[in-house]
Amino acid sequence: EEFGEGIEQSRRLLNQSEEIETIALREWFDNWGTGKAILVTLDLSSAIDTFTNSIKGLEQYRARKDTVSIIRHLTGRTGRLYDLKDGRVLVLFPRERLPDYELYLHHLSHSFSSFFNNADNPPRFPADFKLWPEDKETIEENLTGFF
Repeated sequence: EEFGEGIEQSRRLLNQSEEIETIALREWFDNWGTGKAILVTLDLSSAIDTFTNSIKGLEQYRARKDTVSIIRHLTGRTGRLYDLKDGRVLVLFPRERLPDYELYLHHLSHSFSSFFNNADNPPRFPADFKLWPEDKETIEENLTGFF
């Protein structure tokens, strides 16, 4: 009940800004081009588990959808998000927008806490950071099956 009002307010905001992935992953990367970027692969499972365990009645599906929507909202116009729909999302940022990886993860975790009315235990976001296009081969290898 404590989280209910904050969740509903957040859902109204996030549902308005939600985009649906309609392009293939290869096209998503191709649209970025060869500009230098940081590719962040975020594992959402810990955050989803945090919410389903702490918010009574919150279904796994809705927790995942809300988590992706919040990350999309926080990414905004500074980067691009792609939902792999397997518990991970990819976020591409211009390098100058993401100078400190740990600070980004800290900000992400605490932003989630405030979206859910300052949850006592902010969720963790295990992440992998790669340089684009330098690590292109490794990225494609790690995402085999999505291209």
